[in-house]
Amino acid sequence: MQTYKIRKGFTLTELMVAISISIIAILAVAVTLSDGHRAWGHMYGNINSEVAVQSLTACKKFDAVVRAASSNNCTIDPAGNWVEVSYYSSSSAATPDRYARFAWQGSQLSYEYGSFDPKTTIDIQTLCVNVTACKFVKLGSSVQMVLTLNDNTRSVTVASSNVMNNN
Repeated sequence: MQTYKIRKGFTLTELMVAISISIIAILAVAVTLSDGHRAWGHMYGNINSEVAVQSLTACKKFDAVVRAASSNNCTIDPAGNWVEVSYYSSSSAATPDRYARFAWQGSQLSYEYGSFDPKTTIDIQTLCVNVTACKFVKLGSSVQMVLTLNDNTRSVTVASSNVMNNN
């Protein structure tokens, strides 16, 4: 009768198979994390790029001004390159006594505001640069702005439509 010796431990083949499976699992996790990190960095760059921030700033200013504007006094350039609205400087004003003009000139979107009668400019601000297209349209008592910015690395197009609430 032959006796077999009971061995303790693993053979070299068993260790190589276990290490190979572990390496494959670690590589799969590393590739997944790397792709996620790259996608996050790309999205973060898009959201916080200069053109994205400038387009958001322009839309917020456009929203605030147009919502406070009088629906009776709105003028739009036939080509859609500028829009001018009038608004009340205070709640006690009987008629609109201020004006605001958004104008696309060259590669800039500017915001001009001032007194309405007599027409006196108080300030002109540049809302954004790298503007490749901007169009203003009036539909009933609402005004729409479609704005495209491009800094040769990213391009952003935003649309903002607001109802003029005051008469």
